[in-house]
Amino acid sequence: MIRKSKNNEDKPDFEKMWSEVEENIQETDAEQDIVNRVPELKQLSIDIDKATTAVINLESSIRQTQREEGVLGAAVNTISKKVDSMQLGLVPKGL
Repeated sequence: MIRKSKNNEDKPDFEKMWSEVEENIQETDAEQDIVNRVPELKQLSIDIDKATTAVINLESSIRQTQREEGVLGAAVNTISKKVDSMQLGLVPKGL
């Protein structure tokens, strides 16, 4: 930070010192920006976790609904066959 002048005197290099100060200020500002974003990033992480859980629950509900549709479809077929057989029993024999 100190440079020699033409007459061999030691003089501070203010330009270099100022440049270092500016770099330190920029680094500090950048660090503070990151620190300021931490709560926002934490909330974003929480929101992503909630959304992921919601999607997993939705997929599980869809699978459960599909299984229940299958069971209901089988029950409808069984009832339909029984109704058909009862109707056949009610038809007069000559027809």
